[in-house]
Order: sequence, then C-alpha cells, then structure tokens
Amino acid sequence: AQDERFRGGGISSCPRCACQCMNIEKNLLIDRVDAIEPWVSIQCSSQVPEHASVFDGHFPGYPILPGVLMVETMAQAGGFLYMLSSDFAKMAFLINIKQAKFNGFVMPGDRLQADVRIVHRAESYLVCEGTLRQAEVVARAQWMLRLMPFDNDVLRQAVQRTVLGCHERLR
Repeated sequence: AQDERFRGGGISSCPRCACQCMNIEKNLLIDRVDAIEPWVSIQCSSQVPEHASVFDGHFPGYPILPGVLMVETMAQAGGFLYMLSSDFAKMAFLINIKQAKFNGFVMPGDRLQADVRIVHRAESYLVCEGTLRQAEVVARAQWMLRLMPFDNDVLRQAVQRTVLGCHERLR
C-alpha cells in the first residue's frame, strides 16, 4: 500500500517527523523557500521522505536519492526563483544540464538545502548554477531553463499555488 503522505498533490506532511517532505511521486522536490533575492538567488529546503518508491530499486538494502533527482531539486529551485521574481510571467522548464558533479549520497530522511543563483538571463531562457547540501555539499550543477508562456490558466494557477505555498513558509 502506498504511504498516505504521497496521496494527492503538492507537499505532504511527513507523519514520522512532523515536517513537510518532498513529494517525489508528484515531482515536487522543494518544501520551502528559505530566502530569496529576486532575479539573483534563492535558498530552498527539502526533507527527503523516509519511504518513496524511487528507493525500492535504488538500491535494495541501501536506498539513496538518484543523482537526477538531486539536479532536479536544484532546477526546481531555479524555476521558483524565476517565477517568484517575474510574478509568474512564464513557466520554467529544465532543458539542458551543462554540468553536474556529485560529492556524496543523499539518504531517506536527510534534510537538504538548495542554493541557486541566476548566471545569465535572457527573454526565453535562464542559465542557473547551484549547490545541494546537507552539512556538506553533496551536488553542484549548472543548467538551462527555457521560459515559455503557461499553456493555460489552470496550469498557471496550479503552479502559482504550489510555489506560493512553499514561499509562504518563508514568512
């Protein structure tokens, strides 16, 4: 049976640690915006859930968060930075990972901090770089986000609710 905290959308409460946990099954890896300097940088945090289906095969008996999800966490923080800075003018899509380096493992239950900054900004894309850390840096990357109009109001409103919900935790 699927763990109750993974049902529905958005961020879910983790019954074990009474905190918000990243919702891997719904592809929301940011729990909270901790700090933001519009158009410059953002700091976000995430609590890796104790149980998620991704850990079943990665790896049996030694669960670690896949590197691609570490990069996606940083990329989502970059998307949050753009959308909060631009008042949701466009949607940000990960289109290119220029480089990524992994310095450690992320295990279930770990608390992560993503520190992301915009390196270059243009009309239709951003180049971002960032680090993902626990006590030490476990990953660093540089990537490109394509900026595209929201396809419809339903999508725009859903993204706004999600991002603003994480940003409200800053206050």
